Amino acid sequence: MTRRLLLDRLLRPIAPAPDARFTPPPARVAAGLWTIERRVRLAGAALPSRSTVVQVGEGRLLVVSPPADPCPELAAIGAVSAIVAPNSFHHLHAAAWLRRHPEAALYVAPGLPRRVPGLPPAVELTETQATPWRDALPYVLLGPDRGLAEVLFFHRASRTLILTDVASNLVDVPRARDRLAFRLLGMPAGFGPSRNARRLFLRNEAVARAALRAASRWPFERIVVAHGAIVERGARDAFASAFAAWT
Repeated sequence: MTRRLLLDRLLRPIAPAPDARFTPPPARVAAGLWTIERRVRLAGAALPSRSTVVQVGEGRLLVVSPPADPCPELAAIGAVSAIVAPNSFHHLHAAAWLRRHPEAALYVAPGLPRRVPGLPPAVELTETQATPWRDALPYVLLGPDRGLAEVLFFHRASRTLILTDVASNLVDVPRARDRLAFRLLGMPAGFGPSRNARRLFLRNEAVARAALRAASRWPFERIVVAHGAIVERGARDAFASAFAAWT
């Protein structure tokens, strides 16, 4: 508990604040796959933030990292049946989304209920956890290590790897002050892990290696990240290069 509280105190100065002015409708990426593009204010910079929506059955949607706003346009696509907090930090809006979608189930990264005691009742994802959507969206666990974890997903239908904070892809950032802020925060200019990702999720080399090697065996052709551009070309090479030290 002491370690968790210390970590939260260290991260509080760079806690993101949603930009309520930027709420475009969901964008279709591939068959059965959409993204909800948002922005958050982080250390004075406008950081792109992305939720991922996956069709996991006829008319049923799974939302990874739900945004701060309700995104009512999703109703035209399907009904939200699953909400996922994919790592130890992307849980802030899960409770609000459960209130809006009371028929949905909440799935969370391992260790998150202990790290966030006030979290609503949730299914903690484990290697053996049966879910009604795992055939469509298999996953591997990065961690838990020191109470922190991230779940890496593979959308079979579109051959898409879905990551959250273990990597970002901040290319084509238009404002110089944002680029400077991201560099000061230790975020790379292209696809790869940030300084915080290395400290929080990749510190234990054995744990990181097991998860990243498992993910590398999926036949993905695209990588969706929570922060930055989608990797549409050369995804496998980008992944191999970014995580060469662990794979």
